[in-house]
Amino acid sequence: KNLIFNRFYLLFTLIIGLIIPFFSFSFLVNKNKMMDLKLEIINQIESIDVLNSVKIPEKQLFIGNIEIIYFTISFLFLVLFIFRLISLLNIKKSGKLLKNEFGYLVLHSKLKTPFSFLNTIYVNKEKWEEGLMESEILIHEKGHVMQKHSLDVLFVELLKIVFWFQPLLYFFKKYIQENHEYLADAYCLAQTKDLKHYQQIILNYYSKENKSLVLASSFDYNNL
Repeated sequence: KNLIFNRFYLLFTLIIGLIIPFFSFSFLVNKNKMMDLKLEIINQIESIDVLNSVKIPEKQLFIGNIEIIYFTISFLFLVLFIFRLISLLNIKKSGKLLKNEFGYLVLHSKLKTPFSFLNTIYVNKEKWEEGLMESEILIHEKGHVMQKHSLDVLFVELLKIVFWFQPLLYFFKKYIQENHEYLADAYCLAQTKDLKHYQQIILNYYSKENKSLVLASSFDYNNL
């Protein structure tokens, strides 16, 4: 249950994995006859005039098929990322904004499942007005906001634009978001102290078929 450690461990190892290729490593090898022979052959090759007179053709600058495929897919991921951001901003803009003890809330009729993004919690307008929104859910989402989990998700989503071909990146995001949910649960239980009631709320929401948002921290996260 080292949830805080897990969060930073996942982020740190992800960053280290991206940085390591930029370092060059050298290793000391004990002197032996094979190494001496290799150096002697290299020196002889460099002294041959015929090889020195051969012109090595310069690499032509052009974009091949692989580069075209890479940049095309990266562009599509960028467009998709921007589209998702705009969708969240439109929900916030068209919804009703209020502030209470849970923080900033956006009420919108189209929302089925509560979720949080950056410093805002999004909930269904009708459920809120009818008093059907459980406080535990809002505390759970407040935990996401307080611990700034959206920044982790945005960081991974930006990496996916460049490294979309790296399969481990998708596993990292899965485990990062899963750990976020445990952190939010721990935050909620630390305040409510009612584990059984909280379990019932979770099971009730997870039994519903609701679509979670990629960039947001949604209460119906299926992996839990």
